[in-house]
Amino acid sequence: MNPKTKQIIIAVVIIVIAFFVIKSFFPSTATYGDPTLAVDSASAMSQPVIDGQAVVVLLNRLENVDLSGAIFTSVIFKSLKPSDTVIFEENVERRNPFAPVGADGQVAPSRVASSTPKTTR
Repeated sequence: MNPKTKQIIIAVVIIVIAFFVIKSFFPSTATYGDPTLAVDSASAMSQPVIDGQAVVVLLNRLENVDLSGAIFTSVIFKSLKPSDTVIFEENVERRNPFAPVGADGQVAPSRVASSTPKTTR
């Protein structure tokens, strides 16, 4: 058998095997007789109405919200205590960490520590 023909047959066999492996891992659920794909026109039309009604109810709730500032004079608000978090100053190594090394007057270290020990022969 010709080596070129043999390579073509091997390639076709590999493609067919790959196709069946992929089909077994990802089975197709969209068959023509699948009843879960059927859409009832009555249920499809009623869903947007329900969503619209939920929006109207939410808007009615929002209209009842009082933004007069009376909450700031309530006893509960005045009883709140601030939780102070102290932020300590930290040393800054470089003024601009994105500037090229040496551009801000600092010189890069000449040696870098190695984590592997040196071997001698």
